[in-house]
Amino acid sequence: MKLKSKQVEIPIKHPWESQPARIINDAAVATVGVGDSRLIPLVIIDSAERPDIEELVRVHEHLPPGDVKVQWGKLKSAPNSIALLLRFTPPVEALLVLNFDIVKQGGVVDQILSSRALYLQPGREGDRLSNTLDAKRILIEVPETGFSKTWDGILFKHLVKDFRRRGLPKRQAKEATKGAIEEWRKIGRSRLWASRA
Repeated sequence: MKLKSKQVEIPIKHPWESQPARIINDAAVATVGVGDSRLIPLVIIDSAERPDIEELVRVHEHLPPGDVKVQWGKLKSAPNSIALLLRFTPPVEALLVLNFDIVKQGGVVDQILSSRALYLQPGREGDRLSNTLDAKRILIEVPETGFSKTWDGILFKHLVKDFRRRGLPKRQAKEATKGAIEEWRKIGRSRLWASRA
């Protein structure tokens, strides 16, 4: 079984890898000394059917990190979403597909691209950052792949379409979209500053 994208075919080793992981919740975390203290998105996935991801996070507590290969793409079954494919290499091998709804989670994608990083946390239904502060999670580097320029156009198009669907005329929809993106990016540029004693 293989998962197709425009550029490559990615081999599937386990049946659960062929489906996008269900995102339970997302948030943003800023930590002094990590990512220049910028906000880094945190994605909590339902790992009930993904024991490999729970194992991946557990192993990385005790061993040096392995590598991860990343690729942005679109799944044919989800035309209004953007997928982030993560291929983890030893010590634990796994393929994880995160599928983000462009309108609802566009800010998360935007911040991943801006911070070039993502926290991944296995979880269960009902988990939120506020009630899982001590949960195990890993930090994943998401380098610039050239997708950022493409993303700007995709995000703008989908948000304009959504504002039009909600009743705004075309010109106002474009203005509202510019304002929404500008606000996301303003928040995303925030940094955590720690005073030195």
